[in-house]
Amino acid sequence: MGVKSVSTVMKSGLDNTTNTVNLSSINKKISVVEIANTQRQQRLEAQSQTRACTKIQSLYRAHRSNSLLFNDQTALLTIRLQDLSTLRGILKEKANTNYIPPPATCTALCQQIVFLSQSIRYKANPNQNCEIYTKLRDTERDSKLVQQIYDLVLIPGLSSPDENVNPFVVWIQ
Repeated sequence: MGVKSVSTVMKSGLDNTTNTVNLSSINKKISVVEIANTQRQQRLEAQSQTRACTKIQSLYRAHRSNSLLFNDQTALLTIRLQDLSTLRGILKEKANTNYIPPPATCTALCQQIVFLSQSIRYKANPNQNCEIYTKLRDTERDSKLVQQIYDLVLIPGLSSPDENVNPFVVWIQ
């Protein structure tokens, strides 16, 4: 059966030229087009995989940096509360007085424990307002921190007869 060919006559200006087009080259062009489409699809797939990987990496990095931040802030709060407890113990032992932290210290420690807590939106009925609940991330660890804040900062400030050391004065004003 041999190679089939088609003769075409093209007129360009005054010259008549005859070109022979090989049908096997047309089949090659079709397969080249298919190969190009396949490569284009592979490139698009590779780009989408790269975008997906980048998204996963960014989500992981954000989660990891937030986790490290929360761990650092928890450690900082723990150190501050230990220092406050040590100061209170030293003053109790040496000067026989109770240490009442100033309202600014109370505010700073309470803000830090609020930062360590996570606000979660609660589903509300269409006729009601949305309510926000505060949930502690690590319940056992954070509940101990909240208890220490109450014991070392809030209760001594509230039990003091001096109104200048009341921890809630700053928040009420």
